[in-house]
Amino acid sequence: MTNRFPYLGTVSGNYVPYCIWRNPCEFDIDTKLDVNSWWNRSTAMQDTWRMINYNFGERDFGSARRVPLPPLERACDYRVEIKLNTTMVLPSEGFTTGRRGFDIQIFEDSNLVAAGTVIMRYGDTTAEICIPTDFMFPGDASSIFDLNWYTAVPEFLNVPPDMCGLAIRDRLGDEGAPSAGYRKREVKYDFVVRAFVQDVATGALVTDSTPAKATVIIYPPVGGTERSITAPSQPKEEQRIKMFQRE
Repeated sequence: MTNRFPYLGTVSGNYVPYCIWRNPCEFDIDTKLDVNSWWNRSTAMQDTWRMINYNFGERDFGSARRVPLPPLERACDYRVEIKLNTTMVLPSEGFTTGRRGFDIQIFEDSNLVAAGTVIMRYGDTTAEICIPTDFMFPGDASSIFDLNWYTAVPEFLNVPPDMCGLAIRDRLGDEGAPSAGYRKREVKYDFVVRAFVQDVATGALVTDSTPAKATVIIYPPVGGTERSITAPSQPKEEQRIKMFQRE
């Protein structure tokens, strides 16, 4: 995910403009992205939302790319949380950087639903962004970076089922009341992250031209609570069928 920029130009994609400046130093910049997911207890205190807490009954799915919604009987207390662990890889010597950060895009079923910028405050090269927590409260995301969402689709997040009595949009996936047609389909999220730095000597903004990408699919639980927790990594219709032949 590295590249060099010999030209100066401006590109606009999905109504999100970004600039690609000539790289006078011809150094490479790379972006790394790791994704972790868990069932976050949304009824706990807000300052606990950005990390998994097993004492709250939260379930960790690690780096799994297919994550089930909490079962309906637990949907009022838990939601799917996705943490983006972003890292920029810079040359070890040869230049001095000023402003640095990450451009982030979120796609739901291939449609752009959110885009924002992370600006590192103290020269750090890593940032953790939690979705939906940091989408709803970007100002509380971290003490080492500033997060600003400049594009957002209002219906990006869903509301919990009616029985929860909560009107806030804070749920990923096809969450909602089954009677209204929710909790029936899979929802695919693509996270695209691009690191950038500013060269102090020239003022040029150097950007990774091949951003990192991660995909997470959230699917409705199948059957009861136990079935949803131990759900297979593939839906039944996608599982491979083993065939045995007796000799």
